Amino acid sequence: RFKGGYITRHYGDPGGGIDAVQLEISQRIYMDEDTFAYDDAKAARAQTVIRQLLQAALLV
Repeated sequence: RFKGGYITRHYGDPGGGIDAVQLEISQRIYMDEDTFAYDDAKAARAQTVIRQLLQAALLV
């Protein structure tokens, strides 16, 4: 659950060269919301997309 950006505010220090990213992801992306069962296949697809997004962001 989103905690209002505490992690990025607490640990990020852009002026000190420490950037922070907080990404909120819907549970349906990696699990069955009805049973709360973790879905390996869904999670693997999500991990691939998230990895690509972060790699692209690091190139900017």
